[in-house]
Amino acid sequence: MSTPSWRLPLSAPPRVQNIGVTLSVGASPPRSYHRLGFWSLHLYRWRGTVSVDGTVVPVLPGHAGICPIAETVAYRFDTQERHLYAHFHVQADAEPVAMPALIDCGEHFERFHGLLHGAIGWPQSAPAQASARLWDVLWQLYRL
Repeated sequence: MSTPSWRLPLSAPPRVQNIGVTLSVGASPPRSYHRLGFWSLHLYRWRGTVSVDGTVVPVLPGHAGICPIAETVAYRFDTQERHLYAHFHVQADAEPVAMPALIDCGEHFERFHGLLHGAIGWPQSAPAQASARLWDVLWQLYRL
């Protein structure tokens, strides 16, 4: 299964909607979300799959996943685990980059996790700082 890339507008800072931690429920039916009006970044510690409008992408521990705005996103979890996410909006007229849907973070995973985890709550208390942090992490992921 080859990993697709999404055209992520990244030449301007994103506007962060939320950064948080969620619990995946292992060996359950897929968890589906419909008409998501935002992009998302996920840092995974578990195995499974995510389907973005029918395009299936593997989920692997130590990887970052990028989901574009989609009609339907469905997750299938193999285990029960927590993962960190950021939901964000992009400027439509920003210059896009080809961002892989799944990125092996290797030795950088814990650093990325720490950077995003440290920004939980910032979208409400310090939105510009949250945007700057996420923008920096996205560029670092793109350059891996």
